[in-house]
Amino acid sequence: MSRIGQFLQSRGVITSEQLDEALGHQAVQGARLGTNLVELGYLSVESLAECLSAYHKVPLPPRKWLEKPQRAAAQRVTRALVERIRFIPMRLEGKVLHAALLDPRHPNVLDDVRFATGCRIEAYVLPEIWMHDWLFELFHVPRGIRHVQVRVPRSTPSPRVSAEINADRPDAPPLFETTAMANTQAAHAAAAA
Repeated sequence: MSRIGQFLQSRGVITSEQLDEALGHQAVQGARLGTNLVELGYLSVESLAECLSAYHKVPLPPRKWLEKPQRAAAQRVTRALVERIRFIPMRLEGKVLHAALLDPRHPNVLDDVRFATGCRIEAYVLPEIWMHDWLFELFHVPRGIRHVQVRVPRSTPSPRVSAEINADRPDAPPLFETTAMANTQAAHAAAAA
């Protein structure tokens, strides 16, 4: 039995029948249990985020940190590391890296990020769905074939944001690709119509 599933059920967020269906869906479709619960319509991604924060006993990241990560934090990592571990570096304060993670209490994940960055990690949690959206927008990490579009697209960041983050790395791909984001948003709008 899934520990997060039991936690959600104990909070009265889902029923045992919904949990069983979501576990069956997960066995066939893959992804995390929370993603499957959202796909099946049993939970909103916002409720899932709040429950994950309570379950892991770590906060959700401030949205403004996600929208505009510090250049120093982004430069502390490689795209390959971000893609492999699935985390978002947001703020660097001395030797403390504030990072959004899928598994903020998993020792191997924290050790990998700590070792790769040389920083102590201040962990925040994000649901898988939001993590994939932000990784795509910030680092151009592909969402994968099971992408679920649930959040309302935010306004397109200014080109200045991309220039600020990558000012010291002119050869680096921009963290914010406004044209690609606009095209993606337009494609989602057309598909929904």
